[in-house]
Amino acid sequence: SFSHQLCHAANTSGGSSGSPVIDIHGRAVALNAGGSTQAASSFFLPLERVKRVLDLICKNKKVSRGTLQVEFAQKQYDECRRLGLPMDIEAEFRRKSPDLNGILSVKHIIPEGPADQVLATGDILIRINGNLVNHFVELEEILDSLSPENTGVISYITILIWRDKRFVEVKVAVQSLHDISPSKYVEVGGSIVHALSYQMARSYLHPCCGVFVADSGHMLGVAGIPSHAILTSIAHKKVRTLDDFIAVISKIPVGQKVPVRYYILTKKRVEIVKIVIVESLWGRFRVAERDDTSGLWTYTNLSYAFEEISPTKSIAKFVNIPQQNIHSIIASKITPSLCVVEFHAPFGVDGVNSKWADGVGIILDAKAGIVLVDRSTIPTGLGKLFLTFANNIIVPGQILYLHPYHNFAFVKYDVSFLTLSEEGGLPVTAVEFSNLPGLSSGDNCYLVTLSCITHIPKVQSVTVKGRGYFLFNDTTPPKFRIMNWDDAITLNKDVSGEAGVIVDDQGRVRAAWLETPDGHVFLGLTMESGSHVRKIIDHLKRQCAKLETDFNFDGPDLARDCKLRNVDAEFGEIYLWKSRELGLSESWIQKISNARSDIIQKSIEMYSKSSNNSTQHDICDLEDKYTILMVRRVPATRSYITLSDCDFSDDEDFETNEQNPKFKIGGFVEGDLVLALDGVPITHMAQFSSLEFNSSPSKEIVHEIVVLRNAKYLLLKIPSVVLTGTPRIDVVQWAGAVLQFPHRTLWFHCKTMPAGVYVSLLYSGSPAQRDGISACWFIVDVDGKKTPTLDAFLEAVEGPQWAEHIPKINPLTRQGWTEMRDENSESKKNASEFNRSARRISSVSQLERDKIAPLQEIKNGKLSDRPDGGEGNDTISADEFSGSKKREISYEGGVEEVGIEAPKVIDDGNMVVEPDDIVDSDEGEDILDIEQEPNKATVTRSFCIRMMSGEQVSKVVTVDVCLASKNYFPTWRCTVDETNK
Repeated sequence: SFSHQLCHAANTSGGSSGSPVIDIHGRAVALNAGGSTQAASSFFLPLERVKRVLDLICKNKKVSRGTLQVEFAQKQYDECRRLGLPMDIEAEFRRKSPDLNGILSVKHIIPEGPADQVLATGDILIRINGNLVNHFVELEEILDSLSPENTGVISYITILIWRDKRFVEVKVAVQSLHDISPSKYVEVGGSIVHALSYQMARSYLHPCCGVFVADSGHMLGVAGIPSHAILTSIAHKKVRTLDDFIAVISKIPVGQKVPVRYYILTKKRVEIVKIVIVESLWGRFRVAERDDTSGLWTYTNLSYAFEEISPTKSIAKFVNIPQQNIHSIIASKITPSLCVVEFHAPFGVDGVNSKWADGVGIILDAKAGIVLVDRSTIPTGLGKLFLTFANNIIVPGQILYLHPYHNFAFVKYDVSFLTLSEEGGLPVTAVEFSNLPGLSSGDNCYLVTLSCITHIPKVQSVTVKGRGYFLFNDTTPPKFRIMNWDDAITLNKDVSGEAGVIVDDQGRVRAAWLETPDGHVFLGLTMESGSHVRKIIDHLKRQCAKLETDFNFDGPDLARDCKLRNVDAEFGEIYLWKSRELGLSESWIQKISNARSDIIQKSIEMYSKSSNNSTQHDICDLEDKYTILMVRRVPATRSYITLSDCDFSDDEDFETNEQNPKFKIGGFVEGDLVLALDGVPITHMAQFSSLEFNSSPSKEIVHEIVVLRNAKYLLLKIPSVVLTGTPRIDVVQWAGAVLQFPHRTLWFHCKTMPAGVYVSLLYSGSPAQRDGISACWFIVDVDGKKTPTLDAFLEAVEGPQWAEHIPKINPLTRQGWTEMRDENSESKKNASEFNRSARRISSVSQLERDKIAPLQEIKNGKLSDRPDGGEGNDTISADEFSGSKKREISYEGGVEEVGIEAPKVIDDGNMVVEPDDIVDSDEGEDILDIEQEPNKATVTRSFCIRMMSGEQVSKVVTVDVCLASKNYFPTWRCTVDETNK
């Protein structure tokens, strides 16, 4: 490794690398190779060897590269003198190269390379094959000429070096640099590995061998193996080469957990062991090999080993806790009812980009395997679940229900994995619920938490600090956010860090202690009888009683008919004195206060029946508040009329009061004080929602709601919405962008929802990321076609027949990616379809239009502007070029009749469209003649994409997708809708 560069005070900016450096005569003399951010200096690469490569490429010859796996540096003459170099040798070098001020010396030697144990660091290079060599260009010429690509055999060079004040002559083999540069990689479970490259080996002085993790992706990343690691063994079998890796992985059954040993390049002597789950669900198992003739990568599918993984007998028991006090007694009772839930996600959706999460699960039904867990652990419906019991047995699970608003979810695990353990099975038990009323301020109780690392329980005596409304702010990017929760429990101690349950002195559960998805904030979820969450739990238990005892992986069937009917808005609280300033009358304040007092009295009566000492509670803080509910956010839906559509002008002929509210057509507006629902004063947020347990279609229910708006009382008629909690997934990957229909939280984040598909994630280096697609924006238009849905988007980018060739992946099936059709035939199909569409003149950029205009004539006259008069759109569609199928196009060299326009586009970095490359089709479309131009990486199709942000800011980008990138970032669709089964 060596490079001779020129240092110059040019102060070139970032992004200018590769630009030509010209002299005063306009001749290129160097390439801009880099610069310093700390000074006004730049480095230029001379063109001697660059010109050689260019000449070989122009002659269609292979570029030979030789190497010794040695890094050389220029050592100054004065330093060579101090090392004892004779003066006559220095004088000989000075006469040969008067422009140089030094001699080549060995800086680093790559271990296990041709020069290892032959050359040594500090050796001064004198002669090669009898000739003085002190210039990098000379050294490169010798090595390249003796490369095995040129000679056909391994050649040796004789090197005379100065070492330890004496001359030493050695022979070193010349190796081909191409042989130690990776030309293939393996993709498995979303992870990418290949042989360690020479460049990485040189950077870390590592032998140029080993299985290198280029991208940890899903399979390795979830296990904690980072990118840029070197794998040494898998399942106790050594993997020294990429072929070893393929041979080992292909024999491991999908879903099997295996140990993987690795080390990172910065700590080569420290090996680490991780447990990896062999994955087929979130990525293909294939080999990609570089084809230098076409510039493409050819893909070959490899076969997974599919074997049914059955539960095995194992010895497992819960930790033994000596029952010395009430804390240890409670811990012994609760520990068998807690587990750790892991969530593995392949990519980010719904604003969540984490691939892994864990949390504590609360076992509700040990026979059916029903567990409650927080939404911080299960943020989305796209992922795989694993539940760990007693830090010993790992059991697969599946999502049953995700609450649309609140911080809890239900999952189901395979109970057969627990019943086969030794001594009759692991004694997992369901929690026992307390029959006491809900917790209130001042209540003394016990908090039992479980460490996700050690699985050791911890019990603390705590006191309830309060129970009331908790506001969760917006996140960036927008993701699931808890809303309409005025029943959150806080404790008097800072007990953040671990989740669990709040119990009484008998170990009976009174509330769940859960982590919120907004951060490391823990709050209590009340679980008294009749509460919102208990109603769902009771329904799930009734459903479980109807199922067979064996595990059924169609888990969502249990919760499919659990529906939440809700008044669709986000509510907050405002203090009484503020509501009075907004115009709320004393009579309404009195009505709401009296209604709240009635609730308090009922709570006191319930508690009196279950306890003999009611003086232990601060009754005034039980449920009473000094607040009125108000509308905080209104979703951007068509069901609501926006502020500009409602009439808020003063009506002098109509006086509104609490007895005579004015009827309004429309919905809520932010800031409305909500007073009554269907004639009942509003005291808490739970009144806006109700649960329905039926499989029949829900009927529309319209609520009459009294609000105070602009000091006027209005009667609104607002229909309720019905929400389900079963997993629904519909995402598309295109050009390295993961797209989805806007998730529910976005509707409360935007005032007006753009009519487009939402960009959830961008892969680094993808065409979408490179060309300016922005995450968290909406694609509303592709080449003049509206894209309000994923179907419309796929039709715009893949054609009307997209469903025939776009793979569909079901993430809830065991096969996952293996359900796709053959990769080679799919690649050919993609190439054929892509070549056809790449040459379709669907849009021409403004730059191209300026170049085309002088070269063409159109019978109907000059090119016109967009008919819609839109500003900022620099595209012109094929329909705007002409109104008929056959046109005469004037270009350099004559006139040709083609399917539609066939202008000659000057190459500006995009695809060059030549009229000779286009043939007429039966459909009247211009299609690339595939026989004339085979599948090349340079075949590119450009898409003009209009995007819009949630704040209604628009921009237009052009995304160029070549066949090589399309093969690497293929288009696919992942769809699961458990509500429709």
